Amino acid sequence: MSDLPKTLDELPASAPRSRRFELTLAILLGLAAIAAGYTAYRADLDRGDALRQFQVASKTSALSVDAYSQGDVQRSTDEQIFVEYMKAINVGDAEVAAALRNGLSPDLRRGIIAWEKSNGNEFSPFAGANPAYFQPFYAEGDELAARADEEFAAADELRSRADTFTLIGVLLASALFIYGIAAVSRAAKVRRGLTATGFLIYLGATIALLINAV
Repeated sequence: MSDLPKTLDELPASAPRSRRFELTLAILLGLAAIAAGYTAYRADLDRGDALRQFQVASKTSALSVDAYSQGDVQRSTDEQIFVEYMKAINVGDAEVAAALRNGLSPDLRRGIIAWEKSNGNEFSPFAGANPAYFQPFYAEGDELAARADEEFAAADELRSRADTFTLIGVLLASALFIYGIAAVSRAAKVRRGLTATGFLIYLGATIALLINAV
């Protein structure tokens, strides 16, 4: 038992350990650890941004649904008023017809004027492939829905990028694991082979990190 080497300097000549190699390996370990920490930071940051973006998109989507609902309510009201207006005209009640026409909503008024100027093939300003009645709430709903789609797409992109950073972190952790084995290995060829393998993984992961971090 007393003949066993107690320090690295006492290792047999068949398994030399270069101080320069040890220093290089320590530097590589440090660089990989720093890169792994940065990828974890970016993954958490993008996930937080993705969550906030999803919340913004959900709010915009809710506003679009609300706009469509308001449009439905206003259209239904205008249709009922138009029916009463036409009844008054058909029975010759000019006073009621005039009162209803004076109380029309701006949207219904514009629709009736456009309908009256048309060739009269439609039964009402609400009918046909291109009705004369136009409900602005629907246009607002369409705009908000399109904006919500863009916001959801941006949130998905952030979440996808966070997943990419997580994968890069796994690769860097693999490089650290390989470096760790190389650090304790006593065979020179094994140390160099493992270090080279770990460096290739680290290099590829770092390139991917730089590409995605821009």
